[in-house]
Amino acid sequence: MANELVHLGVLLAFAGIAIIMVALFLMFSKRGGEGRVQGGGAVLIGPIPVVWGTDKRWIFVAIALLLIITLVNFVMPLLVRL
Repeated sequence: MANELVHLGVLLAFAGIAIIMVALFLMFSKRGGEGRVQGGGAVLIGPIPVVWGTDKRWIFVAIALLLIITLVNFVMPLLVRL
């Protein structure tokens, strides 16, 4: 089981690198005038979530991702015990 988790971690790391490379390619391939930058983020400092964003939509996206990560952190130890 631990070996499978290592493989999953390596796969997710490579997937993240690939997503970053595609995003950079798309960002630099756009031509044109001015654009609008939007985004948001979330950090857990102990049990306290800190969420920020440029508008309500990105704040909700950050909260949703934070909840998903929190649920995964609670579920993974249960799955490892099986």
